[in-house]
Amino acid sequence: TVTVGAFRMEERGMATARDGTMEWWKTEEFTVYCRGVLGTCPAKDATELTPIDMHPLPRQAVLAWAFVYESRIDEGRFREALATVLVDYPVLAGRFSSGNVVSHNNTGVRVVVGKGTRRSSALSGTLVLETEEASSKPSYVNPMDLKRVYKGKDPVLSFRLTHLLDGGTVLGVTVPHALVDGRSLAQVLAALSLQYQGEPYAKPFTDRRVLTYQPLADLCTRDEIDSFHAPLGGGGDAADDGL
Repeated sequence: TVTVGAFRMEERGMATARDGTMEWWKTEEFTVYCRGVLGTCPAKDATELTPIDMHPLPRQAVLAWAFVYESRIDEGRFREALATVLVDYPVLAGRFSSGNVVSHNNTGVRVVVGKGTRRSSALSGTLVLETEEASSKPSYVNPMDLKRVYKGKDPVLSFRLTHLLDGGTVLGVTVPHALVDGRSLAQVLAALSLQYQGEPYAKPFTDRRVLTYQPLADLCTRDEIDSFHAPLGGGGDAADDGL
């Protein structure tokens, strides 16, 4: 194991995942931390999930998405972009510290890099979910053990980069549904894409005080309440803004 900048890397060959599937020639694994911080740090903040977040339906579900790109994703640029975006989404670099609390302790995001056995043209569409039939072939997303995640033993977010034979890349992402919904995950990935391309992205709205049955006037100032109108107006459901 070696440390390069903020990224811990391990060279590996064939390995068996916790779910028994074979991880096809995992060439590299590294952890990405919030920019400017190496390794773990004392928790500065935390996110407390609501009863809606922790409802049995989202709590027991995992969002596992995979996107096909015809060009190769540069690992160095991906690391730098992710480290920058995590500054605005510190909860994604944290760990569960109790039943419904995620500590912003910057334990990092797991990223696995592997080699694929197919070409991007052979993969239909731009969104692929567990496209390989045989367990001995590569999966495009990392497995996630929710019991370990909720106990704080595993990271809440992981990526997998699978480089294809024709130079393309499949980007897989895995995250607990209790932490984000589809809309929120799309927002995170959009920010990551823009940062990777060197473009600015909209900062997230993460004030979870709006997710309450209590009158906002009891919790916030008038100026803060007025600021909520722009992010929430037209959005319909405040919970959809996730994070």
